[in-house]
Amino acid sequence: MTFRDLKEQIPWAVESEWHQHPKGGGWIMNTATVDDTAFIGDKALVYGEARVYDKALVYDKARVCNKAQVYDEAQVCGEAQVYGEAQVYGEARVYGKARVCGEALVCGEAQVYDKARVCNKAQVYDEAQVCGEAQVYGEAQVYGEARVYDKALVYDKARVYGEARVYGKARVCGEALVYGEVNKNLIGVSGLLWPVWMERDGWYSVGCRVMSFADHVARYCAIDYSGSCSQCDREQIIKAMEFLESMRSR
Repeated sequence: MTFRDLKEQIPWAVESEWHQHPKGGGWIMNTATVDDTAFIGDKALVYGEARVYDKALVYDKARVCNKAQVYDEAQVCGEAQVYGEAQVYGEARVYGKARVCGEALVCGEAQVYDKARVCNKAQVYDEAQVCGEAQVYGEAQVYGEARVYDKALVYDKARVYGEARVYGKARVCGEALVYGEVNKNLIGVSGLLWPVWMERDGWYSVGCRVMSFADHVARYCAIDYSGSCSQCDREQIIKAMEFLESMRSR
């Protein structure tokens, strides 16, 4: 990449404020810090007060900027971006069109790829993977061998771990803990005794009961799906439906 090419991507760039890395030829703003042991590919950019050190690799059209850090043997490639005060380290990989930002951490052997987002103070580590259009944010953590993918959201202080699978349009939030498989119809967990499942359009189940938004709005009542169920607690159902309404309005 020539400086003219860089200028097309960052119009405010001034040539005297940039230099090329000796290993890979990528462009680095003078305010950034990059070790000679690192590799910055010829189409990659590191700028702001970002740091890339140890044996980290940044290549393809990847960008590392603001106060982000990439180190150890981590890799950022494709069209991925790491920014804010995010850190990517260990043997972690961020690639595709993924974004890691805020104060997020991606480490261990974790992978974030496709169009996935990890931001705020979220953490993805061990051998966990976040991909597709999934998002992990807030103070959520995904670890172990867990997978979060499709358009799933994991946020607040939720934890997804072990060999858990969260996918489809699932929503895992509050202080929920998920360590098994969560299928695509799970739309919310928010510190409840039971997850909330989408049965079909307009109908949802909480624990053993199925209800509609209309029922909730009109009279806070539920339709029993499988006969009487002593485990279904009215307060939990109300809490769940309030959560569903909040999700519906997003």
